Amino acid sequence: MNRRSFLGAVARTTAAGALMTLAGCIARKAEPANSR
Repeated sequence: MNRRSFLGAVARTTAAGALMTLAGCIARKAEPANSR
């Protein structure tokens, strides 16, 4: 495995994780605070 493809995979995984975290944060803010 060459280094460029490895870095590309890491960057893609990091970007996906950041997007999912951001989406979860937005979804949590959209709900009422006391919906637990």
